[in-house]
Amino acid sequence: MPDAWRAGRRELVAARLTQDGVPQALARRQLELQMEALARVNEENPRMARVLSLGWLSELGTFESPFPVFESFRDSVRLGQGNGDFRPSVPPETVAETLSACYTETLHR
Repeated sequence: MPDAWRAGRRELVAARLTQDGVPQALARRQLELQMEALARVNEENPRMARVLSLGWLSELGTFESPFPVFESFRDSVRLGQGNGDFRPSVPPETVAETLSACYTETLHR
């Protein structure tokens, strides 16, 4: 997968994740807004979304190089755990990985 496509997609997703009040929202709402932003990005160009996500899975799909929004999911879960909104019994990285996997599987369907 061309690096320019991947970089452009990451920049677009990162920009969308800072819009719509995501950083100011409560943790649960942050996660909802992040999924909504991802959905909008993918609906705008579904073919590109599929190509890039399949390329990501084949080239980069490891925990050492997580899905592009992994950090955003993780940070929201940490915020929720710190505020007492989410139980702290599961590491935020595990929750972020699970959300990333659910998102990716949904995208492929």
